[in-house]
Formats: sequence, structure tokens, C-alpha cells
Amino acid sequence: MIFSNGDKMALTVQNTAQNGTPEAFAEGFAESDSNARLRIDPKVLNLVHLARYTCGDVALEEELLGLFKDQAILQFENIEQALDKPAWDMALHTLKGSARGIGAEYVADLSAMLEKTGFDGVMAERQRLTSQLKHAVAVCIVTIETLQ
Repeated sequence: MIFSNGDKMALTVQNTAQNGTPEAFAEGFAESDSNARLRIDPKVLNLVHLARYTCGDVALEEELLGLFKDQAILQFENIEQALDKPAWDMALHTLKGSARGIGAEYVADLSAMLEKTGFDGVMAERQRLTSQLKHAVAVCIVTIETLQ
């Protein structure tokens, strides 16, 4: 796996992939598996939405998925490192929008829940949702990689 900024998110994806957690969504996909797309959970990555969004242009789908991978890693790191509400809000909103665009519904939904919790919200809830979001981003990245 190649990551644009190779830090905590890259380690999370690699560790959870080795331990099997995100791989549960991508389990059994062989590189040459033409049916892999049919077995992807649409909450993780809604390929029907993506195909509709790109008018069936597979090259455009691949480009958007690659851009999303980079953006998801960057924005999640921005969320974790945010020292103030505006930076946190911007990173969450960007992640939510890009996730909705490609059909990564679970990532988008968790981002929206974190937005509702707020930067100054209950810390335990914010930490719980951030942990779930980290996992969801990792699962989505592993799933995208099964398609490439």
C-alpha cells in the first residue's frame, strides 16, 4: 500500500488489514476476481452511486477513488490533529463531502455524527465516534484497494 503522507492512518490501515478487521469487508477478493465489485457492502462503498455519478466511466471511477483515498487519509489526520474548532470543522466537512461524492456512506454518516457532536462536545462521545471513523476510513481504503 502506498500512502501520500505515510503516518498514523497508513499504520492503522496496515495494522487492521494484518489483524483482519477491515479485511472482513474485502475478504476473499482475489486480484483477478471479476465478482469482487458485487460483494462490496454498499455502506462501505456504494458502487451503484459511483457509477451513476461518473456515467459509467470506469477510468473516472478509478481516478475518483484514488483521489478519495488520498483525501480521506489527509482529512482524517487533520481531524485528529485539529487544535481548534474551525480546523476540525473544515476537515470533517471535507471528508463528509468527498465520502458522499463517491458513495462511502458509512464514512460520510460518521463524519456527520461527529459534526453534530461538535469540537466542544462530550469528549467520550467524540473519541468513540473518531475511533469508529478511523476504522471506517481504513475499511474503505482497503476496499478501494481491492478494486485497483
